[in-house]
Amino acid sequence: MKCVLSIVSSKNVNFTVNYGSREHLFSSLLKGRTDIIFASAYNDIIDDRINYKYLIQDKCVIIDKDRAYPMKEIVRNWDSFQSKVWVLPIRGTAMRDRFDSILEYNGLKTPKNLIELNSIIGASSLIDNPDTIGMSTISYLKSVKYKFEDNKNVEDLSDITLNVGVYWRQDSKKLVSEVVDFFIHNMDLNK
Repeated sequence: MKCVLSIVSSKNVNFTVNYGSREHLFSSLLKGRTDIIFASAYNDIIDDRINYKYLIQDKCVIIDKDRAYPMKEIVRNWDSFQSKVWVLPIRGTAMRDRFDSILEYNGLKTPKNLIELNSIIGASSLIDNPDTIGMSTISYLKSVKYKFEDNKNVEDLSDITLNVGVYWRQDSKKLVSEVVDFFIHNMDLNK
């Protein structure tokens, strides 16, 4: 976010940070309401009207108050996990769409006991309950210094990867391309 601050102060550009569904974000981009979006995807966004630059990968795990699980363990033991209260991102986010597609591929239904959030903030307080389970990116867990009782290396448990990138319209004004280049070359400011 420090890089965003640097861009806004030096380039005279407005930024909106909106954690939302990809459908809404890409629609806003294509309609010209937004110049640049940063989005996670688990598959390629193919549209000739959009430029894309890959930035980083973010891995995801399923978590409860005690430990992290790979998705394949959840699928294998779905009968014991399905009845928990699930804390998941809203539909339309890359993480949620990936979760739903894995369940569907394996012939499993979305959990009935479900809390859907449009922001990751607050999810960790819900996950601290013994009856809840949810999904998170490893980068978020690290940022809040989330600790698990079993102390396993959480990266080793991840079997879901999201690609995070920056997207902008092909027909954007030159300033937009300059801002994207500035961001990409100054990403170390985000640390």
